[in-house]
Amino acid sequence: MTSSDYPFLETYLAPVHGTGADSNATTFSNAEFDSLMKQGDSAPSMAEAIPFYQQAEDILAEELPVIPMFWRKVAALYSENVDTFVWNEVSGAAYGEISLKQN
Repeated sequence: MTSSDYPFLETYLAPVHGTGADSNATTFSNAEFDSLMKQGDSAPSMAEAIPFYQQAEDILAEELPVIPMFWRKVAALYSENVDTFVWNEVSGAAYGEISLKQN
């Protein structure tokens, strides 16, 4: 199962689905996908890169080189003693940012 290690589309799109990528076990190859990834990589800012990565991801959804079979289930519990609870979409509970109420 592959998941991204950072909340950024590129971290799993090109390494897993780019033509000739080491982790491209499906041997998926699409020139338009590769071109969009390069455009995103060369964009001057993250905000300008994201639309290219989203378009590339749309190609993957159309061609479906892998079947999404696994979904991560994550649970978190907290009590009335918690002052601030922070949830990170990539790694779950952000324990370093959670604080308890002061009594």
